Amino acid sequence: MSLKFLKPVTITTAMLISSTRAETDHSAWASGTTYAAADRCISTTTHRIYASVQGSNTNHNPTTDDGTWWIDVGPTNRWAMFDQTVGSITSQATPLTVVLDPGIISALALLDVDATSVTVSMLDAPAGASVYSETYDMTDTAALLDWYMYFFEPITPRTSLVVDDLPPYATGRLTVSMAAATTAECGTLAVGDLVEVGDVQYGLKVGIIDYSRKETDAYGITSVTERSYAKRLDCDLVIQNTALDYVARQLAAVRATPVVWIASEGYDSLTIYGWARDWGISINYLNHSIGNLSIEGLV
Repeated sequence: MSLKFLKPVTITTAMLISSTRAETDHSAWASGTTYAAADRCISTTTHRIYASVQGSNTNHNPTTDDGTWWIDVGPTNRWAMFDQTVGSITSQATPLTVVLDPGIISALALLDVDATSVTVSMLDAPAGASVYSETYDMTDTAALLDWYMYFFEPITPRTSLVVDDLPPYATGRLTVSMAAATTAECGTLAVGDLVEVGDVQYGLKVGIIDYSRKETDAYGITSVTERSYAKRLDCDLVIQNTALDYVARQLAAVRATPVVWIASEGYDSLTIYGWARDWGISINYLNHSIGNLSIEGLV
């Protein structure tokens, strides 16, 4: 298996052709309206939700305010899947369907998904012929360990999906539809091109960075405050020396950019949205080198 990463294309208003999730979280900001403290509004330009900091708030545009009158509390539900962060979720009574004109792409990744199936299709132009159509079952593929697990453990669906064989059409129209029993959810929908880094060696380590707090007082009583955690992946790679400079340039280019890292498409644990915390390449052999990479996920 090989390690790849997908650098997401920034989805603009013009690229999002339609969505079954309407942008109706709150009323759009209006210059003539007076807002009380804690009132909320949205901007259909930035696709963000704003909360009023104080009362008698009139004619203060939240998109240009310095925090005196408004604070940004997050993306609208419709745009949460495109905000390139972890933790914000787009939800919609099934199906959750979006249509995009993203330009030339070859792959997509869905993260933090709650759906029973996902259908991905593409036309070669807005009104063109179908060039791709596939439906993916999101049923958990984990092995059953025993009969108790078969009869009594809840069925947990897969939470991520990577599609790496999309045809690269400049005018391609992409449709992604997520079906669920009641409400479909998606934390991240990322589209772009995949960059192959190298072949992953066995012995890779998967874990988390836990931000929970554990404190023990003078009497030995320990209290735990549960907080968020970030995924972590440490792996060794085999990199062909003919591709060494290319790989080094690509890793340097995303040194401060969150991307979707894919060590194996068969495991949710090996798909991480984050950045390379540390990496290095040892040129040990004539034809190939050994790289090591530590990936830290976004919280």
